[in-house]
Amino acid sequence: MNWSKILGSCQGGFCGAPPYVYYDAMFQCENGPLIQVGIRRKNGLSEPPDGNGEKPPLKIDFNYFVPGQTFVGKGKLSLENGGSGALVTEGLAWLLYNGAGVVSSRTAWANVHVNGEYKGLYVDVEQ
Repeated sequence: MNWSKILGSCQGGFCGAPPYVYYDAMFQCENGPLIQVGIRRKNGLSEPPDGNGEKPPLKIDFNYFVPGQTFVGKGKLSLENGGSGALVTEGLAWLLYNGAGVVSSRTAWANVHVNGEYKGLYVDVEQ
């Protein structure tokens, strides 16, 4: 995957109105199979408070290039980068909603690697 294209997209963190540009990439979770996906930078400010420009928020679409393809039954992942100090608080808020019985998205934390290089911890919010 050409990571520099994703980093250079959406100047200032704002991608404008749909349709958004997705880039071709290969996705793997732990020791699972490699699958072809579409990936794009999400709208909104891209850098967390530490100024890490290599960690933009991401959207991964499992059936963008392969119609009908899913990953553990899901069509997309929404990876939040923890901007504005929300890496822990956002994930915990979703867990509290679910624990209280409120209908809401499930969430998990994910270590993200791109082309073998660790990019950081993200919050994965169910679509």
